Parts: sequence; C-alpha cells; structure tokens
Amino acid sequence: NVHLVAHTHDDVGWLKTVDQYYYGTHTDIQLAGVQYALDSIVQGLEANPDRRFVYVESAFFWRWWDEQTAEKQASVRRLVQSGQLEFANGGWCMHDEAAAHYVDMIDQTTLGHTFLLEELGVVPKVGWQVDPFGHSAAQAYLLSAEAGFKGLYFARITYSDNHQRQKDKALEMMWQGSRTLGESAEVFTGAFMRETYGAPPGMNFDFEHDNDVVCDDPRLEDYNVEEKVQQFVENALNEARTHRGNDVMFTMGNDFNYCNANAYFKNIDKMIHYVNQDGRVNAFYSTPETFTRAKLESGETFPKKYGDFFPYANRELSWWTGYFTSRPTQKRFIRQAGAYLQAARQIELLAGGCGGTSCNELLEEAVALTQHHDAITGTAKQHVANDYAKRIARGLADSSQLVNAALTAAVGIMERGWGSLDGSPPPPAVLAEDLLPLLQGRAGALQRLRGDGGVPVELVAATRRLQGTEEGKAIPFAQCMELNISRCDVAQEATKLGVTLQAAVYNPTAWEREEYVRVPVSTDRVAVTLGNGTAVPSQVVPVSERTRADLNKDAPPYTLVFKAVLPPVGLATYFIYSETLPAEAQAAVMSQVQTLDGQGQGASLTSSHLRLDVDAGGRPVKLTNTMDGVETPLNVTMLWYEGAHDHKQSDGAYNFRPLGVTDMAPLREKPATLVSGPIVSEVRQDFGWATLDMRVYSDSCALETEWTVGPIPIDDKKSKDVVVRFSTALETGKGLLTDSNGRDMMPRTRDDTLPLPIAANYYPITAAAALSEPRQNNSTAARHFAVITERAQGAASLASGDLEIMLHRRTLGDDGKGVGEPLNETMCGCRDCNCRGLVARGTHSVMLCTAEHGAKPRRTHQLRKQDALVVAFRGVPEATLIPAAFSAVAKPLPKNLQLLTTKKLGPKKILLRLAHLYEAGEHPELSSKVEVDLKDLLPATPISRVQEMTLTGNQLKDMGALRAFPQRGRALRGERDTVVEMAPMEIRTFHVTTA
Repeated sequence: NVHLVAHTHDDVGWLKTVDQYYYGTHTDIQLAGVQYALDSIVQGLEANPDRRFVYVESAFFWRWWDEQTAEKQASVRRLVQSGQLEFANGGWCMHDEAAAHYVDMIDQTTLGHTFLLEELGVVPKVGWQVDPFGHSAAQAYLLSAEAGFKGLYFARITYSDNHQRQKDKALEMMWQGSRTLGESAEVFTGAFMRETYGAPPGMNFDFEHDNDVVCDDPRLEDYNVEEKVQQFVENALNEARTHRGNDVMFTMGNDFNYCNANAYFKNIDKMIHYVNQDGRVNAFYSTPETFTRAKLESGETFPKKYGDFFPYANRELSWWTGYFTSRPTQKRFIRQAGAYLQAARQIELLAGGCGGTSCNELLEEAVALTQHHDAITGTAKQHVANDYAKRIARGLADSSQLVNAALTAAVGIMERGWGSLDGSPPPPAVLAEDLLPLLQGRAGALQRLRGDGGVPVELVAATRRLQGTEEGKAIPFAQCMELNISRCDVAQEATKLGVTLQAAVYNPTAWEREEYVRVPVSTDRVAVTLGNGTAVPSQVVPVSERTRADLNKDAPPYTLVFKAVLPPVGLATYFIYSETLPAEAQAAVMSQVQTLDGQGQGASLTSSHLRLDVDAGGRPVKLTNTMDGVETPLNVTMLWYEGAHDHKQSDGAYNFRPLGVTDMAPLREKPATLVSGPIVSEVRQDFGWATLDMRVYSDSCALETEWTVGPIPIDDKKSKDVVVRFSTALETGKGLLTDSNGRDMMPRTRDDTLPLPIAANYYPITAAAALSEPRQNNSTAARHFAVITERAQGAASLASGDLEIMLHRRTLGDDGKGVGEPLNETMCGCRDCNCRGLVARGTHSVMLCTAEHGAKPRRTHQLRKQDALVVAFRGVPEATLIPAAFSAVAKPLPKNLQLLTTKKLGPKKILLRLAHLYEAGEHPELSSKVEVDLKDLLPATPISRVQEMTLTGNQLKDMGALRAFPQRGRALRGERDTVVEMAPMEIRTFHVTTA
C-alpha cells in the first residue's frame, strides 16, 4: 500500500517575509505565493472527490480563510468533513525544536488549534515536523502525545542514524520522550527514509520543477507510462525494504508547491490509475492520519526510541549546531516577548478582558509566528529577521498599553483608600470594575496613551510637567524594555530633576518572590521605600564603561539596586526619591570601586549562600557554596573559534564548523575592576571587544555573569564563534546535562570519534546546562554545577568538568543550506552596509550545589528567568502612601508547580494551565505528586465547572486511558471538582467556567 500524501511546506518567513510569501511578491527572491496555492488546492479538491491534501501552517490558512466568501468557506468545510482536506500539526507555524521554549511552543500550537476548531471544527491528530533541524524529547511527549496526536513525522535525523535505521527497519518507532511519563506519553513516530519531505525521485510534478510528467497518449512522441510506473514501483519497493508492515508513504510536495495544483493533482491521478492497473503495488491518495491508523492497526511491533534527535548532521562536515546561537539578540527578544505575554494575560484576566477578543492578540500572533523554525533559529535572511523584530515590537507596544493602564488603575484604587497600609488585599474584582470602562472602549482609551505608530508615550515630558498635572488625571506608568543597557528615560529624567519616581513591580509567578531590581538613575543621592513608607536598603552602582561606549551613549552614570519582595501573582509598589530625601528613607549606599591590576591580594565576592574568590587580576579561581559545604576551583574564560569558509562546508547561520580556537586574554591596559557594596558586588573584566562581569547579590545562591560581546571584528577575514567556558574540578567524564525546551534534562555523552568532535558535541539549551557528578552509595558529596540562560544557546562539555556556551557569531560565508547570505549582523539591522557589527549582551546564573539537591535552585532560577518581573515607572508630584502589595491568588502554589497559562476565553470561560517542574527522582522532596485547589488561583471568581482538556485545549482529555499509569496524577472526580493532583513532569490544561 503506497499512501500518496499531497502536501506543501510553507515557511512563515525565510527568504521572504511572511507577508511576501502570502502575497507572492518579490519573485526575484523566490517564486512562492501561498494565497494562490490555497486557491488552487481547494479548486483541485473540489474538482475530484478522490483527491486528498494535508495542510499545516494555520498562520497562512487563517489569512486566506478571512478573505473567502461565505460560499467558499462552506465548500472548504465540506472538504474537511469528507476527509479530502486534512490539517496536520495545525499550529500557527511549524515551530523549531531546539531554540523554542516549551511555553511558547504550547502557545503557538494552541493558537492554531483554536482557530481550526472554531472555524472548521478540526482537531489535528498527527504531528508534521518535517523541516526542523533536529527533534526534541519535549516535542515527542509534550507537543505530540499530550496534544492528542497519534503520530509524528519528520525528515531530518543525522545521516548515520538514518542509514542504521534503514538497515534495522527502525525508521518507524514508538518514541518515549519523557523518562518520567514513559509509555503513558509515547507517540508513534516516522522518520522519512530519504531525509527529505519532498517527492520520491522523478515524482515531483509541481509546475516549477523539471521532473517528467506522465505522458499517457501513445500517439505522442514522449509517451512514458511504462517508464513512470516502473519508476514508481521501484521507489515503493525501496521504501518497503526499510519499513515494517505493508504500508509506505510518499510525500508528494515540497516548499511552496501547488501554486498550480492542477498540474500536480492531474499527474498524481494518472500515476494512481496506471500503477494500480499494473498491479504490483496499490497506490491511493492518503493523509498522515490515515497512514498512522494503518500502521497502528497493522499488528507490527515497532522499536522503542528514548532521548531525542540532537544534534543533526546531513553529512560528515555538516553539523547543524550553529543555529543554536545564531542571532542571539533576536533569540532574547522573542523569549522576552513570550514571557511578557504570560504576564499580560494574567493582567487581562484581572482586568476583566476586552470583550470578544484577546487584549493581547498582536503579541500572541507575533510570539507564535516567531517560534517558526527559520525565525527563532536565526536562519532567515536579514530583512526577514527585521520583519520578525518589528512584529514583536508592535506586539509588545500594544500589550504594554493594557499593562500600563491596568497598573495605573490598580495603584489609583490603592491611593483612593482601598485596603490598608499593612497590605491587606481587596477582591481582585475591584481592579476589574475600575478597568472595565477603559477596556470596553479600549481602542480609543489606549490610543490616548500612544504616540506615533503605537509606541508608548514619552513620559519624560509628563515628568517635567508634574507640577501642572490636572487634579484627577493620573500619569500613566511606562515600562522600560532596555534596562539591561541602562536605558529608562522616565527614571533618568525623574532622578535628574529630583522628582519622586514610583515603581510598580508585578510578579507573574504563583510563588512569593524576592528579586533584585536595577534602575538607571542620574544621581547617587537616592533612596527607596515601599509604597507604605517602609525604608528599603539600596545601593548605587556605577554604570560600566562598556555600556556607555557601545550600547547606550546616553546612559546615566549610575544604577540603583534594591530588593523587591513580591506576593504571588501580585503587585508591590516602591518610591524612589532623589536629591531631597525624606527623613524615613534610607539613603542608598555608594559602591566602593577598586582596580585589580594583578598586584597584591585577590578578593572575595560573598553572599549568605556562596563565595567567589578572584585573584589579584580579577580572574575567578574558586566557587564555594557555603550552605551546602561544596566547592570547586573555577576558571572562566572567553574564547572564539575560527569558522571555516571554504567549498567543503562553511560556518554559517545553520552550521558550526570550527577550524581552531583562540583564547581571549583580559586587556592589560584595562585592568579588572571590583565594585563592592552591601547589596551587590561584582568584578568587571575587559577582553577588548568582549567583557565579562561577575556579580554576587547579598543573599543569592547563584553567581550572575553578564557577558557583552561585539562588535565581533572581521578585518582579519575570519568568521568567529564566541564562547564562554567554565572550567571546574567536577569529575564528570564525558557527561553533560542539557534541557529539552526548558523541560526535562537530557543526559549527553561526548563522542570524540565523530568527524567534527567539537561541533558534533554541541547541544541546544533553552534554559539550562549542567555538570553533575555521579551519586554513589547515596553520597551527598557529589557536586552539581549548573548554568541557567535567558535565551536559547548552544552548549558543550569538551573535557571533564568543563562547560562552554556559545554566545555570539559572525560569519563571512554562507553555509549552503538555503538562506543564501552570511550571518553578518550589524547595529543598523543591515548586512552589507557601513555599520558596526552587532553588540550582544546577556546573563547567566551560575550555581554550585550538591548533586542531591541541585535541581531545586536550578529549576527555581529557570522559572525566574522565564517569568521575568514586569517593572513600570512614573513620576509623581508626591508620594501617596498606599498598601505595600496585593496578590491575585488566595495562597501561593507549592514550590514544584508553575502557573503556566491563564487566559480569558470568553465572558465566563478561562483557560488555566499548570505545570509540574520536576522529573521523577530529580529531587528528594519536590519530585512528588502534589495537590492544588483551582479555587485558590481564582479566589474572586466562583467556579461552576472544570473540564480537563488536552494540552492545547481543543478536546476533552481521555483520563481513563491514563488510569493504568501510576506516575500520573488522578483524574478530576467530576466537573465540580476543583482539586487537581499534579504528578512529576505533567502539564495539565483546564477550561474553567465561572458562575
């Protein structure tokens, strides 16, 4: 049985932007127009009821669908109901599996599934990840099995693995991606034999390709029916020799095919007719769902697959491990937007929603789009990357208006006498009632808070006019999205003029949280109090020379640092005074600055949990966890690999092919600087075109390293891949742990026998990488060294006890994988232009613990990195004392649970998603089942009904099928049950109906 699966793979941006691909413009770049393909596909299906087609990318189909007449929409619904048109995957895009975070992967899939269900009544049953460059364990168990998929298909696995699987007839398998959930979350998986999702040889009948079509009129010169039938049968038998059972699949399509669907369909029709007439094989139109059903009902036994399919190589010199890091600032921007979306949704829910639509629609669509496997990967052309950035910026600007308005309203309620100064909380509904008029007229109301092009208003002018502010006209809050480079105009201007600055700090996690806030200020004479007037200790730190030279020439001279203490899913306010300080305030301590020039003694950076010892030149020498009593020598170095630029295989956006490595020594003419104080101390090292700041906060269990890289010089005509390497004394052999899209930690074993042993041993990290010594005889002396990142990067352990992370890349050649240009980013967003190379900045949280308890600080910091605080500022004429804080939940979640998603679906319907953060056996206490009452998360909302759904919320979950698996949490006891039992690594999605 040969299942002919007609499909097209439509990238939502790659060589052209998503809009250019849809409209079919810029044919000089690529001949592709999705709107014409969908027109033609539907016409072809309508013309012949035997034809079938599978479509994938909802972002494109949504655009096309919205333009159709009611009659055409009705016709498409009939095609769907008859089984002629099927949707596989069904997400907004075909997301990447290396650089995307699981929260964003779930969101983008949910967005597509919601559209398909509401408009077409479709619930996709099969995953179709044919193009991503490697495949993750989280994709298998979470985005496939837990999403209700019965099958998963893809093309790209490493060439050597593919060849071995062909020999073993193991291209089809039962994939258990989670060690914790095991068989309860496995999925039937098929990898394509030919390592491509295109048609078999000689069978691509797309109008723009040169394969011979079927010429079946014997009167004509080019008659070739027997030849084409023989070609088809040989292809089928070749596939059959590598598969189990009697069914094989031909993928009939490729990138942006079927613009002239009649040409493709007509030739498939002929092939089916003549092949079946020949009788050696049985050919027919099929779909991935039909093929999956045939396989599962075949009676065959398929081998098990554990782990994942990283890294990916399509030949010996071509390891696709560079894209783990490519376009590092874009990766951070997309990740930042995804995290912000979760906070904005919480605030939208508190604010009562925006009627029939989402308040965060622009941001939801932008975040979903950029999970695409040529977006967050950094593998699109430069003008396409710019388009992605614009979409994220517009989405953030739009959603920030809701957040700013909500914070302004909330603080206004507090100022009008709600609550008491001791922080006793009111019903969250009070906020909703106050915001309702604003949200009902959102377009007009929010427009008044905008400047040109949807950008938030410039509050500097408002700050200067404070004394003339009309009574009753609250100055809105504004957020500063570039605090990491000391840019916040309203804070800088207020502290320059001596105007009181009010900060509203929102915590989106459902835990009580203590975290340090950094605010750019224009003077060192500042002080901080809580909203109720309680003094808060603070410290002033000089802004680094590197920040002002390369990232923000207008940066103020200082950064104010203080610790915010925040309730779960809640808000706290702070006042920042400058110049004239009130008597009850405690003046910020000015940091002490010392040069470490290699003479004399070293220094120690200490907190209540750890100590970092540095030598007289500022280089780290030892890290100690003083609470756990473990330590290790520590050397932190920066270095760069020279990337190949030749005909064999160039270093590029996708590929990493290092030729040699160069250590970057700190500059002698710029000795290290020690900045110390009671709240934070840091050592700053300058390597020339890279810097590394290592800081310790007074009560933190993690060392924070802030790296700044660029502009990467290319005057020497060398491509460069820049890494930071942590060298410890941990005895880890060839072992390494890396996260799978922020979820499970995957054990890796270095293989030095591979053709490119450096590139081939790089793995993707979305959230963390760790070195862990084996625990023997229940010993607690084994050590665990972890690095948590705030963006996707590549990581490797090339020697025992070493962990290196790639930070930034700049290449001079194209790697031949299709994008057609070098990865040469500049500060201007152009590629071939007279502009400085891109400067990138980021942070890592570095921690050393015992192996037994190392998971807790690592998982906790992962969550904090993902669910960043929302901080907003405004100048005020005077400080009006208000309650210190309020929380939207009745009690915090247990420390092993995450409030993943809260989204208002309608006037009386909420999507609520919870995640257990720990794997089985990962922690002695936290790797256990735990109960939570949903009423505690919605204390002001009477719950009338709770339904458990599959991951994306598009169908009821069959909990009966999971009862045989003790590792699972119990099912709800009915629709009135609000108590949920969460088991390790579970993510559970609920539709909550309110009274």
